[in-house]
Amino acid sequence: MARQVGSGSHEGGFKHDDVANAASRSSHAAVTRRLSDVSERKISWLWRNRLPLGKVTMLAGDPGLGKSYLTTYMAARVTRADAMPDGSPSGLRQPADVVFLSAEDDPHDTILPRCKAAGADLRRIHLFEAVREHRRDGQSQDAMVQLDRHADSLMRFLKKLERPRLLVVDPITAYLGEADGNSNSAVRGVLRHLSEIAHATGVCVLCVTHLNKGGPDKSSRSMYRIMGSLAFSAAARVVYLMRAMPDEPNRRILACIKSNLAIDRGVMTFDVGENGLEWKDCNAGIDINAIDAGDDEAIGAGEEAEEFLLASLADGPVDSAALLQTAEQSGIALNTLRRAKRRLAVKASRVGEKWMWSRGDGGGSGERVSGER
Repeated sequence: MARQVGSGSHEGGFKHDDVANAASRSSHAAVTRRLSDVSERKISWLWRNRLPLGKVTMLAGDPGLGKSYLTTYMAARVTRADAMPDGSPSGLRQPADVVFLSAEDDPHDTILPRCKAAGADLRRIHLFEAVREHRRDGQSQDAMVQLDRHADSLMRFLKKLERPRLLVVDPITAYLGEADGNSNSAVRGVLRHLSEIAHATGVCVLCVTHLNKGGPDKSSRSMYRIMGSLAFSAAARVVYLMRAMPDEPNRRILACIKSNLAIDRGVMTFDVGENGLEWKDCNAGIDINAIDAGDDEAIGAGEEAEEFLLASLADGPVDSAALLQTAEQSGIALNTLRRAKRRLAVKASRVGEKWMWSRGDGGGSGERVSGER
């Protein structure tokens, strides 16, 4: 039974009437609503289960890897409503507009040639280069975009476009204005502006950023190598990491290292060349965290796990407990095996007290089930 505490009473030496008095003097008031009053809304996707519309996505990678090749490639897809790299249809019914905030790439020799090479409809790509500010003396000047001051100008521009669906901010750290990039609260404030823009206009906001240098005394987890405050990756709903493929100078690895909106879609690879991007594998078996830790053998680990599963399940369903034990004895990590299981669409079905893994179309699910080993 709940105990009612009256005015002037104490709990742990704290007077509750002090709280009431403070509340009466405050100019703040709680803003609340019942969850029953909230309308349900399905997530819309630019690239299904990879790039959400109306949300903020982060793309991180070392300088010089070709992140702008990827952003201009995606921009071209949007301007033509083309299929995505894995062959799936885009979430666009018709061609749409793209807006670039680019502080590092020159539009004449970088953005334009790369968009043309990707086949973009250049009429649908817009460069948001500055904000014109009017001074008290009647004069005006163009100022660099600062999201802590000019988010409303960006919002208005997007709303004037016929059909905006992609906003690229490259790099996000160049547009923070007075906000401290190492402060969680300051970064969250700027990203809140972008989140509001995404929600109001329905665009996919794709923020590009760099990585800190790794080292033996630092965490090898990719999430913690994003430059600046952890809020960059925490506030974004989806985070991608781009890495160079060891021993293959032109190949890039693109891994989803965080998604609050969909299941892990695995790791993709593509080549960067004179003619732009050439996609190689949209479901590569690579452990990105192991690569960050300097373990080049991780590249083959996923393929090894897939071969193990194919061989183990060739003759029919197998007890998952026995399968996991055999995999461990063979030096295959549990997480690597489960990722291979998803890629191969291996089914998990409960038979009596056991979980059985199998291939084919018979029952079960390729995803982990609560209680499944």
